Amino acid sequence: MAENKSPLRGDDIRKRNEKLILGLIHKHQNLSQSEAANITGLKPPTVLRIFGNLENEKLIKVNKKSSITNEKKGRKPVYYKINSKAAYAIGVDFCSTSASVVIVDFNRQPVFSDFIVINENHTGESIFMLLCTLIDNAIVKSEINRMKILGIGIGAPGKVDISTGTVLFYDRIEGLSHFSLKDRFHVYFQIPIFINNNCSVIAMNEYLYGIVSDSNSLITLLIRSGVGGAFVNEGKVLTTNNITTMEVGHISIDYNGRQCECGENGCLQAYLSEEAVLKDISTIKKLSSFMDIEELIQTGGGEIELFLKEKAELLCKGLKILRRSLSPDTFLIISRSPLYAEKLCTYAQEIMSNDPCKYDNVDELIIKHSQYNPINAGQGAADMVFNHYFTN
Repeated sequence: MAENKSPLRGDDIRKRNEKLILGLIHKHQNLSQSEAANITGLKPPTVLRIFGNLENEKLIKVNKKSSITNEKKGRKPVYYKINSKAAYAIGVDFCSTSASVVIVDFNRQPVFSDFIVINENHTGESIFMLLCTLIDNAIVKSEINRMKILGIGIGAPGKVDISTGTVLFYDRIEGLSHFSLKDRFHVYFQIPIFINNNCSVIAMNEYLYGIVSDSNSLITLLIRSGVGGAFVNEGKVLTTNNITTMEVGHISIDYNGRQCECGENGCLQAYLSEEAVLKDISTIKKLSSFMDIEELIQTGGGEIELFLKEKAELLCKGLKILRRSLSPDTFLIISRSPLYAEKLCTYAQEIMSNDPCKYDNVDELIIKHSQYNPINAGQGAADMVFNHYFTN
């Protein structure tokens, strides 16, 4: 005889409805019971019970400072908000040159952040241990209760298998390719772990909360030690079989061009990455670090402007390929140097607008720029934790 699972089914439905309501309050930050009933279609008594349970569990509380007023006569609705101290999530972003950790409260607001510059001599094992130390230190310094941590979201470089949490390929850290970050972090911290490509989590954060929030389809290029890419279309990041697919940095723009670290010739990152810029700009002025380019751009001069325009022309070769393949309405260029990103954006918009090829329909294309922000990256990574929590 088959086992009767109806009590479990009822419990699952109750938990699902509670997560549904809690997720709505988290999203709107100011929600009444009647609004929740209208949005979800749940019966008012069910909504009343759920709000009571969530309040008893101290996950939500009355929003005494609500600015919303009811113009109709009668009893004013009571609005609720998330209890920011009820839970926390940790977001991590790293590449071969830097690592950051951000702890956010239940309202997605940062309560602690740390950012470090690292050398490129790390291995997969040593970078894993470094990140564990960063996270441990962040938890201790923030003084949050470990029992309230819902999970850790990690934005990793390279091609990532999201389902297994494995970095499939990243050539700038020896031994990171085929490294199962999810399994290793789960064994170490014993809490839920979520892994995605770092450009994907940054792109989604910009898509939801940044300067491109009005975009419908967005391609983001993250220029750091390499050139990462992500395509967000109607709120979803493009993947293939749960594997990140946008290897933008390894689009060849010249099959007879300079050799890339991946072994191919003419890859976009061989011309646009921080390392490539430092090497190429040395003919104008030797810089001790990539961020020194800020001062060089500020001082101006025809030689540096010509250099930047040449970089933008190379960028546009990649943008045209992406535009013709995926038809985004917006490109977002992100760099640690806001001026470098701005110049690439300005010149790229000009070059694309004057392109004699009408196939690209560039009149409707928007190119924007933004500075890499480790806190925003951490928030984007932490969102993976919240997304799973509210839907499971």
